[in-house]
Amino acid sequence: MFILICLTLTYLFPPLAQPGNEAIVPQDDAYDIQQNVSISTRDAASLAAIITRKKGAIAALPVVLFYTTYDQGERDLAFGKTAADKGYVGVLVYARGIRGNLNDYWPYEHEGNDIYDVIDWISKQQWCNGKIGMLGGSYTGFAQWAAVKHLHPALKTIVPQVAVMPGYDTPMENNVCASVLCLGWPNARLTNKPLAQNVYNRWFADGSPYRNLDTLGGAPNRVFQKWLQHPAYDEYWRSLTPTAAEFSHLNIPVLSTTGYYDGAQIGALHYFKLHYKNNPNANHYLVIGPYDHPGAQRNPAANLMGYNIDPIAMVNMQDLAYQWLDYVLKNGKKPDLLKDRITYEVMGANEWRHAATLAGMSQQTLTFYLTGTAMGNDHLLSPNKPQSSHFLQDTVDFRDRQNQNNLFSNTIINNTAPSGALIFVSEPFAETVTISGAFSGELSAVIDKRDMDISIAFYELIPEIFCLSVLAIHQTRTIDVSTAFTALAIRAEIHRPVRGNRWIPLAAGSIDWGARILRFAPTSGHFLHHPNIETRRCGARDRAVRDEIKVRASKYFLWTSTRSFTDKPQDKRVEYPELMNKLRGPRNGLGDIYQIDLRELKIDK
Repeated sequence: MFILICLTLTYLFPPLAQPGNEAIVPQDDAYDIQQNVSISTRDAASLAAIITRKKGAIAALPVVLFYTTYDQGERDLAFGKTAADKGYVGVLVYARGIRGNLNDYWPYEHEGNDIYDVIDWISKQQWCNGKIGMLGGSYTGFAQWAAVKHLHPALKTIVPQVAVMPGYDTPMENNVCASVLCLGWPNARLTNKPLAQNVYNRWFADGSPYRNLDTLGGAPNRVFQKWLQHPAYDEYWRSLTPTAAEFSHLNIPVLSTTGYYDGAQIGALHYFKLHYKNNPNANHYLVIGPYDHPGAQRNPAANLMGYNIDPIAMVNMQDLAYQWLDYVLKNGKKPDLLKDRITYEVMGANEWRHAATLAGMSQQTLTFYLTGTAMGNDHLLSPNKPQSSHFLQDTVDFRDRQNQNNLFSNTIINNTAPSGALIFVSEPFAETVTISGAFSGELSAVIDKRDMDISIAFYELIPEIFCLSVLAIHQTRTIDVSTAFTALAIRAEIHRPVRGNRWIPLAAGSIDWGARILRFAPTSGHFLHHPNIETRRCGARDRAVRDEIKVRASKYFLWTSTRSFTDKPQDKRVEYPELMNKLRGPRNGLGDIYQIDLRELKIDK
């Protein structure tokens, strides 16, 4: 394993319900669903709500509140039905202005007071037993943190999933209000229409100020204009989430979930850090694993951006949230997964681990230094501090409109190094290393502009893995080594596993029997030589590692479609260290498939 780091530069009145608007909607026979419920706030705003109960339910129950900025029509009924099926009353409330007067809609600004008023109203309903919990992700995750700024006594727990932190991780990207969240997102909320796809190219060609972007898109946007007035994380943004004092008094149980590939991870973790910083005795649990933004709040995808996540990580986050709600609101059992304050999955190890603190996720720290020492086309990432300072130059060409100089990748496993970046690569690790937690560092830079933005990507560089597919060569139990390898030269192909179950042939194998060398001519790839040959079972439908075998490179070995073999005379003895016991029969006549991580395989006579 290697470590590879890439750097690139880029520039109070109690609220009242409106009973006249309530109506029982017979969606099906199992639920009583009240749509178009109107809840008034202390400043006379009206919030739209949907209330769902099991048909015929009489007893007062705990309530699960879902506060959202999205109107998804009939799909929004699913939340309340799920809550009702799990023994709760489900209440879905839309942000101020949604399903109402959009002139009242200002994202993030009213949640603190409005949710307090909503909870106050719910707590006084005959179907509520006085216990209320909140759950949900993204904007809804933020809404829960806004709700605890003024904690209502009926709010017993929150489950903020992939919670965004306005001004901190959204709507900015790399500290610039230029992402889809800055204009595209508020445009969709206010106009219910997508932003024109070519608006950024038109803005660049037009040469007009960035603040004219919304006008060029055909829809002047007051939210976009307001956010541009607050480019830094100033008091406007800070006022939307709990202060240090408010965190210090937050003692209700909290469960946060996020993912290693969640765009809101930076905000979700910052809430967690601030909570414990200001309240060391907080009752706050965190679950983090190989999930993206949707996966860490619902059911994760088995294949995430081309990477097959470990089976143990296939945890339905919505089910986990309700287990937590049962634990707090119904005096149930704490979820088995939560064995300590922090639960994290080690990718590739198929293992959940637990720690009391974020710092406790690791037992030691590895320190590396960026150097000017060449390592191929890259630079050395060294464990030794350089004797003298050295600067590397990187130039950003603003005339180049094709390259954003952004290291964001839509895939987890990449076959090529990022472009437009300074790349630093460590020496190979001598032993297996598990890396857990965050990495940090210090950079010194001199620029000829007013400011700059930095992208940093952190990679594991692994040897190129191929699959050696040997077609059925023999159907007999007796193998002539020279004959077998002659057939191998004709039949063998190297393949690379790619996304899904497809395989891309890279090159055919050839054999120099006199030199006893099996050669491959790959079309691309970075190759590393190892003293041992590592083979792994590699099925077209299941590329999970199994039947791992290691054999010395100085020994004969080969693969065919037969399951048992008879050794030839001693001078051409084929050595199979327990290999035969691990082989499986041929699949559809195609023989067995193995991975081999060497470019050149030497065969001794």
